Amino acid sequence: MKLVNVEVDKTLEELEGENWGEPTLPSYVVTTCHRMRRKPLRELSTEELRVALGQRMGIRFLLPLALNQLQLDPLAQGDFYQGDLLKNVLTAATSAGLGEDRLRDLDAVVERFMDAARRLDETWRETCLPGIAEAVEHYRAHRKK
Repeated sequence: MKLVNVEVDKTLEELEGENWGEPTLPSYVVTTCHRMRRKPLRELSTEELRVALGQRMGIRFLLPLALNQLQLDPLAQGDFYQGDLLKNVLTAATSAGLGEDRLRDLDAVVERFMDAARRLDETWRETCLPGIAEAVEHYRAHRKK
């Protein structure tokens, strides 16, 4: 998969040339994915990026946007917890074919995240950090290959 320069005024439907129609299931994930495919990329929320990347949707277009957001705030969060966007970015990045410059950017985000995570409250560190740390380790193992 080749990441592309992102045309933020276009929608995923336009960029991928595929209209999914109306959702057939009333689930949060399905309705969120269908709705966000029709929004210009510049209007996508952190939550929409998190959901889409978690579903491996539009990775070549959305991963660069999410990485840009994480460079501004490594603790960026969707609707769940601080760092939930990073977790999905790390998982998506292992199969995305990021170039070396963007991998270095992501490495720097991870370092900033881990530093910031040490200062978050104990409950967050006990409940949220383990899943993110697992994604970090998976990313780093894949990065070395």
